[in-house]
Amino acid sequence: MIVVEHAGRTLDTFMDSSWEVRADIALQLLQLVDTLREKDPDWVLFFLDVSFQNFAVDSRGWVRLIDLDDVMVIDRRTVVNQEQMEMCNEQCNMDLQKKLYSDEYHCEDILKYTPIMYASICARLLSNLQKHPDRRKWGKTSEESEEQRVEVAGSVESEKHSDSEGLLHGPPDKIKRPLEDALGRCVQETQPGGRLDAVFTLQQILKMT
Repeated sequence: MIVVEHAGRTLDTFMDSSWEVRADIALQLLQLVDTLREKDPDWVLFFLDVSFQNFAVDSRGWVRLIDLDDVMVIDRRTVVNQEQMEMCNEQCNMDLQKKLYSDEYHCEDILKYTPIMYASICARLLSNLQKHPDRRKWGKTSEESEEQRVEVAGSVESEKHSDSEGLLHGPPDKIKRPLEDALGRCVQETQPGGRLDAVFTLQQILKMT
């Protein structure tokens, strides 16, 4: 017998929810990354597989990571505490993925890569993907196909939500410009540490809505 806990509704089912609900989910996603990076004094948790189906909202309205297959658990004692001294965008992310598949890599410099989790959340879950379709592919591994497809009843269908707008579609006019600016800087870092500054700005914007 297998007992399975119902984790709640996956994020894709909230695309038509009110702005307030979607903004709260977005804020919780960013705070979840805060927790994985910083909360535990002994461990760093790191994940690269970001999709609408890997997160769910439970009956209390709390966002949960429900697919733990690709979560790395890293002992802080093995980590060198390095500040990020350079920007980390697509090529940097690809370099990390190569390291992760190398037997010689032991995660000693993982702290400089952990902000990539924010970029994946901003690009693939939060952004207006109709306006910025390129962001949907941000951070995907080289092994992943350009258009992920699944077999359903003997036919091939495009990945669900490939045409979706992202959780933060249709923001109130008063925050539209600063929100889009912060999302852009979260995805594409323009100066060292700029992604963390953008995430802080995003959190402040979302807390006010």
